[in-house]
Amino acid sequence: MLRLVFSLNFILIFTASLLNSLMSTYALTNFKIIFLPIINDDHFLTYILVIYSTASMVGTFYWGWYGDKHGITKTMLFISVADACFKLLLLLISGKFWYGFYFLLIGIFDKGMITVVGPGLVELFGIEGGTELLPFKASSVLITFAIIPIVQIATKDMCTPY
Repeated sequence: MLRLVFSLNFILIFTASLLNSLMSTYALTNFKIIFLPIINDDHFLTYILVIYSTASMVGTFYWGWYGDKHGITKTMLFISVADACFKLLLLLISGKFWYGFYFLLIGIFDKGMITVVGPGLVELFGIEGGTELLPFKASSVLITFAIIPIVQIATKDMCTPY
């Protein structure tokens, strides 16, 4: 069991899952605090959250279909790279329309890794190994919730929306 946990493939999947959920968790738990001073329209921010949630739901079905069609490992790689690129776009956008479009894209990609990681673990490690590793992989999201407050405290003076 520990041999599987410390294998390079699992460490890569675990790290990709952790990084995939880190920015989304930070932005969504502090959504109004971060974006209200920038956009200054509370109703519009609520619409953005609705768009994000809807896109996330649709993305779950899409990435399941895409993973079945193109292979799970290729899909995980594509999701990781595309998700990282889209999340970096936040530094470049301004304007209400672009924030809405940004969270539409993030919503589509956000649940992608969660959707394909279970079948990906089974594909890489077999049914028995994948089933044993899934709880370890799920701990990446819990670690994210522990890291976020530490990041907030460490960057509270450097990273303000003002």
